Amino acid sequence: MMQVASLRGVLEELVKKARESREARELIAKACSHYPGKVLQFKAGGEKLYLVLYADGSIELKEGEYPAPDVHYIAEESTLVDMLLGRASVKALTRDWTLVVEGAMHETEHLLKLARLLLGRDHEPA
Repeated sequence: MMQVASLRGVLEELVKKARESREARELIAKACSHYPGKVLQFKAGGEKLYLVLYADGSIELKEGEYPAPDVHYIAEESTLVDMLLGRASVKALTRDWTLVVEGAMHETEHLLKLARLLLGRDHEPA
């Protein structure tokens, strides 16, 4: 599998594969629980992207800044990519402030379960 180095590339791959996977759609629907959707925002330098997870199991990647995301990840691009690909633990990254998580940090578990399933990396959800 080709290694994707950019945050946008990793998130685009995640969305593409999620749309093709019944298991991923079930994970997304479960992550939304009784909410109509969840917004997970990423800020790396000047790049601002966000994932929208919907209760029906669909997912979208959007550009820009959402006004009130459920969770907001702020870090260097390489740090966010490492988090998504399981190269670095969220616990270690937040402990030394390499990664700042604002909002509902527990949403990270759903994100990393999805990443592990779809991106084929071995890592723990936290």
